[in-house]
Amino acid sequence: MISIGNIYKVSDVLRAVAEKKGPDASYDLYWEDQDREATLDDVFLVAEKVQVTDDCEEIYPKSATDRGFWIYCSDELIQDVVGLAVSQKPTASLSDLLRCLEHYIRRDCFLDLGNDHTVSGPPAKALPSTAPEQSWQTLAIIPEKKREAYMAYAKMNHCNLLAAKSAVDKFLAERANV
Repeated sequence: MISIGNIYKVSDVLRAVAEKKGPDASYDLYWEDQDREATLDDVFLVAEKVQVTDDCEEIYPKSATDRGFWIYCSDELIQDVVGLAVSQKPTASLSDLLRCLEHYIRRDCFLDLGNDHTVSGPPAKALPSTAPEQSWQTLAIIPEKKREAYMAYAKMNHCNLLAAKSAVDKFLAERANV
């Protein structure tokens, strides 16, 4: 079982989530290195959720900032990704689960474990950046381009996708009220 406020190997977190032995409270996973893909031997901090202010400012829990960790994903995301992976392939290895999680983190879509060539293929690459001539505001008003708007906003404002989604959605809500 994993609990809030502790550090665990990635493999232990994935195993606990697959076995539904996670904390009862909401949590986020934090990691020290966002410039590469996680490995099973890396460590995650399980801590309170990031708070996002109305001004898109992220307030990290002290346990994460003291260690220099950044948000990796939410409890909802890891539960969804691991749950789907296990339902597709009940014998999924921890490596399979991590590959599915990294695929979702990098591509914002689920990996189909029923598609053997995808799972055994090379690791997922980061999403390409948005074309510079397309502002996040332009992308946001096109429903099928919202994900690209989140990414463009995050890149431009140096924030994570959670904060970017909040800011872009707020922009769209305000635009709808005009």
